[in-house]
Amino acid sequence: TIHGGPRRDFSTWSRPTGEAKGIMFGHNFIQIGDWRLGDVDGRHASMAHKGGKTALIFRSDGTIHGGPRRDFSTWSRPTGEAKGIMFGHNFIQIGDWRLGDVDGRHASMAHKGGKTALIFRSDGTIHGGPR
Repeated sequence: TIHGGPRRDFSTWSRPTGEAKGIMFGHNFIQIGDWRLGDVDGRHASMAHKGGKTALIFRSDGTIHGGPRRDFSTWSRPTGEAKGIMFGHNFIQIGDWRLGDVDGRHASMAHKGGKTALIFRSDGTIHGGPR
């Protein structure tokens, strides 16, 4: 389920920057602690927990699909080389998906096919696609 914002809790801003502890990579995914954000199959990306539940699926048609569910995860893949992970000006590309800061006030998750699945606004609100 998605719990709307804006909120001030559930943030990591109280932690210092430094060494990238708990950050790992693999084929088309970034693992952050017990969570993975990854390109599942070129058409779907997801945010999934190591406990087996997928919290959110991003589809290449610009739609999002909330969990909890047990499919569309990258947890079957091993960690290792950051294959399919690229970085650009204010974005991370994971396979066919980009997560990035669009203009300082908006961030988005968008597919290479042109559809934006989710927009995050600086006021703490989210806006689903397709866009």
